[in-house]
Amino acid sequence: MAVICNMTPEPRSRLRVALPAVGAWHELLNSDAPVYGGSGVGNLGQVQATAHPVGGWPASALVTVPPLGVVILSPQPIPMISAPEGEAHARQ
Repeated sequence: MAVICNMTPEPRSRLRVALPAVGAWHELLNSDAPVYGGSGVGNLGQVQATAHPVGGWPASALVTVPPLGVVILSPQPIPMISAPEGEAHARQ
């Protein structure tokens, strides 16, 4: 799992983040998602880590981090569950 924070009022686009493995990394949480009242700045659900070593880690990905926000990435997607009828699901 990777947690990336941006404590500035400007979004950070194409920020290279070190990761422990190559492959798809799924956005488990984006604190700027519209469901939380945010503007929707993010990674469209996932980023692709490549074999571009950074800081001693074997892989990295270019990540967009929202302003004053947090993005949590995982190599495993969140299993989808159904929200009760009439309620919005957090992944919408």
